[in-house]
Amino acid sequence: MALNKRLITVEAALVIISLLALTFAMSNIVTLFNHGTVKTVGLEAYQDANCTVPLTEIQWGDLTPGQPYSFTGYLLNTGNANATLRMNVTNWNPANASDFMTLTCDSENATLTVGSPRQATFYLQVSDQVSGIADFSFDITLIAEA
Repeated sequence: MALNKRLITVEAALVIISLLALTFAMSNIVTLFNHGTVKTVGLEAYQDANCTVPLTEIQWGDLTPGQPYSFTGYLLNTGNANATLRMNVTNWNPANASDFMTLTCDSENATLTVGSPRQATFYLQVSDQVSGIADFSFDITLIAEA
């Protein structure tokens, strides 16, 4: 009886091995090469249209209440995908300066084409109702979204 059990176990093992061998013999293996490009967006700001002088700050100078002011710079998308320009204005100092001043940009929501400088004019409007502010500062954060 023990011999029969061993034979059955050996026969079962041989059947399983044969089926596995047959499965591999009937299989084809295909390897697929993959490649692609990851979309990237890089944003740089310049003072000039040739994009040779980096723009790191805007000096607004002495402002007269009620008067509009503007500054023109150039933005360059250095990535490999077109992007949309977004802008945030934060860190007003003093904190209430944003109650009396408004900054806009004519290129906000515009498409930044890869490798093509885009003129961007920033407009600062100072309310004629401004009071209690002698000096001010704020940060402009430009965001290129693919």
